[in-house]
Amino acid sequence: MMENNNSNQVVDCPNDLSLIRQECNHLFDDNLSIILIMDPDNGRIVDANKSAVEFYKYPKDILLSMTIFEINILSREEIVKRFNEVRENNRFSFIFNHKLADDSIRTVRVHSSKITLNNKLYLFSVIYDDTEFIELENEHSIVNKQLKDSLIFNQNLIQNASEGIIVYDKDLRYTVWNNFMAKTTGLPASEVIGKHTTEIFNQGTYSEVTDGLKRALQGEVVILESVEFINPITNLSGFTREVYSPNYDSDGNIIGVVCIISDITSIIRYQKSLAKKNQELNVLNQTLSNKMMELEIAKEKAEESDKLKSSFLAHVSHEIRTPLNAIVGFSSVLKDVKDQSQINNYINIIQTNNVFLLNIIDDILIYSLIESKSLTLNYCKIDLISFLNDAFRKFKQIDNDKVSLRLSTQNISSLPLETDENKLSQIISNLLTNAFKFTNRGYIDFGIHSHDTDKITLFVKDTGIGIAQENLQIIFDRFHKLDSLKAGSGLGLSICQALCKLLNGRITVESSLNQGTTFYLELPYSYITQGEKHDK
Repeated sequence: MMENNNSNQVVDCPNDLSLIRQECNHLFDDNLSIILIMDPDNGRIVDANKSAVEFYKYPKDILLSMTIFEINILSREEIVKRFNEVRENNRFSFIFNHKLADDSIRTVRVHSSKITLNNKLYLFSVIYDDTEFIELENEHSIVNKQLKDSLIFNQNLIQNASEGIIVYDKDLRYTVWNNFMAKTTGLPASEVIGKHTTEIFNQGTYSEVTDGLKRALQGEVVILESVEFINPITNLSGFTREVYSPNYDSDGNIIGVVCIISDITSIIRYQKSLAKKNQELNVLNQTLSNKMMELEIAKEKAEESDKLKSSFLAHVSHEIRTPLNAIVGFSSVLKDVKDQSQINNYINIIQTNNVFLLNIIDDILIYSLIESKSLTLNYCKIDLISFLNDAFRKFKQIDNDKVSLRLSTQNISSLPLETDENKLSQIISNLLTNAFKFTNRGYIDFGIHSHDTDKITLFVKDTGIGIAQENLQIIFDRFHKLDSLKAGSGLGLSICQALCKLLNGRITVESSLNQGTTFYLELPYSYITQGEKHDK
């Protein structure tokens, strides 16, 4: 019921809602908000304002012939459920997806309330297009996640960097101290953050870098090529390369200093010894050249008497020339190279070839001493467990993600043994070197296989290419190489066998092609106690 403005009489509201349209046209038709009036019993749209017609893009008469079920993409059951919520609560707000006449989908916020006309319940819904707002919220959430992910990435990058990263505030107090610095100095971040540089390092070190820190606070990038320090863990001296850069906030103001620290101890030591190395290399080259001449003469003589020796010497000649050419070539150009990384690369190449070349020469010299029976033994007491651990640490440096090295000591903490440590080391090194050479994937095990009162048995086991049964009888022969493409002199196993005999032991092998190989080294168990030798 509504009052007439002219007569103050109460009149009935017509069924077709014409009176509300007439009296409230400026609040309904011309309202910029989208307004629909719906019958909750059947979902029919009984009225819509101009904004609704423009929004849904249907002609007015078409729109009024439709139901909300044709617009709202929810199921009929879900929409009826929302109608009932409005019935129970008088008013309600919803987020819906509405389908327009052009089949586009828009996200809308609907505020619905009940109105009663002529004892009939209708839903009065004011609709707002929130599509752009929702998209903006989604974009905002994505950006926030990206920022969060970026922050986590940057934190991980800083903490796990292979160089030291330190961040100072304007008062030169630590705000960032990454894992590299904690590991290198032995000082965890919890003991450093918030402290001043003078509280961490000694005054001598601080006075060397304080000028660089102050200049960085003035906006300058400062590079200190060589800063000497004392490692607080090892008490050994070392050198770092330190770069100080101003740290800016988003407004371009300097709020502190970022320092990148690289350990260049090995580089500095290489530089200081470079001249000496060159001189030593020149002497070594001359020595090696003389050795080459001797080997060539030996080769000529061997060809006349023994075809197998001839083949061996030809191979050794090739094996020596390869590293020698690298040593001569790179050492001759080393003095003209300025780039430090290139210098390091050349030095590494020279050292690698130097070691390889010396190993070949050592094999030949040891074999010569064995042949001439001039090799002497120097017995001493050793701890076999410590000896094996030393060998493990040495060869562990060359394992990789495809081949792993494992040591088995049968949980024995100490095991004294009287032997020639150098000769035993030569045998174990040769066996492990061969295992790495012929194993491309899997593992290499070595250690104690068994021990009793009479003997100790060591083993070296790999998962490599293995040895054919017909070749097991000749692998310990002089100059035999089962794979001519593999580097080496071909004397390694024959030397191992000869040294085993000198130590009153023996070496055996078990192998199958493509199934791996196991070498067993049996040694007499003896040790020294209170200056006396006892055989167990």
